Amino acid sequence: MYDLSACKFAPFSAFKMNEFLSCKYKFFLRYIEKEKPIEVFGSSLEKGRFIHHALEFYPDKPTPFKFSMLSESEQNEAFHSLKKIIGSDKIKRLLSYPKDSLEREFSFKIYDDWSLEKTETNKVLIKGDIDYYNRETNRIIDWKTGKIYPDKSVLQIKLYALYGILKSNQDFEASYYYVEHNEMYSEEYKADDLDNIKKYFSDIINTIESEKTFDKKINRLCEWCSYKHICKPFTMNIKGETHGKEMGSIST
Repeated sequence: MYDLSACKFAPFSAFKMNEFLSCKYKFFLRYIEKEKPIEVFGSSLEKGRFIHHALEFYPDKPTPFKFSMLSESEQNEAFHSLKKIIGSDKIKRLLSYPKDSLEREFSFKIYDDWSLEKTETNKVLIKGDIDYYNRETNRIIDWKTGKIYPDKSVLQIKLYALYGILKSNQDFEASYYYVEHNEMYSEEYKADDLDNIKKYFSDIINTIESEKTFDKKINRLCEWCSYKHICKPFTMNIKGETHGKEMGSIST
């Protein structure tokens, strides 16, 4: 069991852990300095939320979705994409299981004793959200919109597998369904993989908790970072900015 009294950043999530792994300075700005990010892909995110919302209810009619960022032409494009998605035979098969076999759009918590059940003494270590959980096939699917980036997503896949194995104590499959491309990326895990998956997340959490210097990671993705207005990665050398922050020199 983790001693969460000594944990500065719990509860963790796939997003929080990936933030650290992709750029420690970005993690520093968001979770230590509490800097407010600038939305870079607002319209794309709203389109993704719209598609997720529709798939949560399909084949039933969804509750109304209120657009706030998409223009009329972008809304029409979103509806066209959705029509194509729900017309896919693969989607129809996935959502044709009896309703008592499926759970859709729900949150979960994994506690510091690696259980899913709250007790008087345990605390939340990791939390997350699931789009589609099929208890009949032991499979979790995350609906993905936009481009295909399976190589970036192993951590989230493993988190789904961790939850699935803890829940079922059986072999489990975790998948991303890139709905706009009608392509699936999946990984299969054995129930016996549980200890290795626990160690995988323990190692990441321990690395985050013990980090002292939150270095910038300059790459081509900086152009789309929601903190580039603070980090200014492409002028860093000219302005003489530091490459990282020391934990001892900041207030949290």
